[in-house]
Amino acid sequence: MSILDTAFKASDKACEDNIVLAAMDIGSTQTRTCIYIKTGGTGDPILLDSNYEILSRDIDHISSSSDAVISNLEMIIDDVTEGKDKFVFKESTHILKGDLLSNVTTSRQITASSVSKVDQEATYINAVANTALAVLDWYSNIGAPKGEPVVKLEISLPPEDTKFKSRLNLFMQRLAGSYKVAFPRLNTAVTFSISKESNVISEPEAVSVFLTATKKITDDDADSVICVLDIGGRSTGITFLDNKVLLADSCVTVPVGGSRLLSLLGRNIASEFNIQEPTSARLMKALTTGKFKIGAKALDITQAITDAKKEFANIVFSELLGAIDLNGIQMQNIAKVFCSGRTFADAEGITSLRDILADACKNTSEYTEFCKVDADTPILTGLLYHGIMYA
Repeated sequence: MSILDTAFKASDKACEDNIVLAAMDIGSTQTRTCIYIKTGGTGDPILLDSNYEILSRDIDHISSSSDAVISNLEMIIDDVTEGKDKFVFKESTHILKGDLLSNVTTSRQITASSVSKVDQEATYINAVANTALAVLDWYSNIGAPKGEPVVKLEISLPPEDTKFKSRLNLFMQRLAGSYKVAFPRLNTAVTFSISKESNVISEPEAVSVFLTATKKITDDDADSVICVLDIGGRSTGITFLDNKVLLADSCVTVPVGGSRLLSLLGRNIASEFNIQEPTSARLMKALTTGKFKIGAKALDITQAITDAKKEFANIVFSELLGAIDLNGIQMQNIAKVFCSGRTFADAEGITSLRDILADACKNTSEYTEFCKVDADTPILTGLLYHGIMYA
C-alpha cells in the first residue's frame, strides 16, 4: 500500500529527464526508502536494517533462503565518478545485508550515536545500497528510463548534521556521483547517479512536516510552542516550532536512544532472575509482549519493563529540559510534545513511555500535553511530503 494512499498511474510511466525521485531516512537501526512521483504517487517503502558486513572472504557456500531480493543482498558497490575525491568507495566495496547477513557469523558494522553521520562510512554505504534498491523498485513500478537514471534524494540526517551549511555541502560532496552496484546472486547490476541537487533536512523537521501536512498541528497551536521528540535506536532528536515555524537553530541531538531502554531492561531482568543479560532481539520481543521465557517457563516482566521505562524517561526528560533551557524556552509555553519513533510503541497492559514522560513533566508544567505520533514511518512520510511540495 502506498504511504500517501495514492498509487502510480499509467499516465506517469514516463521517467522525466531520467530523474528518479526518492525519499530516504538513514536511521541508526534501519534505513527507509521510497520512490515517488510529482503527482504524489509512491512505491512501497523499502525497509532495510542498517547493519552490514564488508566482505573479505568467500561466502559462496552459504545459500539464500529464497529468490527474493531481501534474501540475496550481496552487493558490490563501485563509485565510478571521474575525478572525485572518494571518501568511502575508493575501490570496489563488497557488502552483505538483509537476510544473508543473519545467516552468517559476522562482525557487523553499525551506525554509532556518538559520531556525526556525515563522518561515518556506514551512512554512505547504506545510502548507496538503498538507492540501488530504489532504482530496482523504479524499474519494476515505472519502467526503465532512457539512459542512466539520476536519483534526486530527499534525505534526513540528525539535527546536528543539518545546522551548518558546510556540513551539508560536505555530505553531498561525498555522496553525489555515479555508481555501479552489482547483485551477484541476482545476476544483475544497476548504474545510476545521485544528484547534487538532492535535498537534506533534519529528522525532527521531517516529522514536523508530517505533523503539519496531516493536520496534527492545527491553527489552535499557532500561538504556542510545539516540540518534536524523536527517539531513534541510538539517539534522540529534539526540535521546536513556534507559530508553526521550525526554529532551525534549536535542533538538538543527544546520544540516548531505544538501545538504552533495552540495556536498562536487560539489566533488570538479569538482576531479578539471576541470569545472563538477554540479547537485544529477545528484549525487543519482551517489550511488546510483557513476557520473557526462561527455560520452559514464560514469566510476567511487566514491572521490570515499567521500572526500565521510568529510568529511561528520567534520562530523556532531563535531556529535554536541557534543550529547552539551551533555547531560552519555558516548559509552560510548550503546548504539545509529539513523541515519535519505535521506542514509543505501546504494549497492552504496560504503561506507555509517553504516559511516564507526561507524569514526569507535571511537576514542571501541567499545561503541556504529550501526544503519540501514530505512524510507522513519520520521518519517511514527512520527507515524501516535503519532496512532493518542492519537486
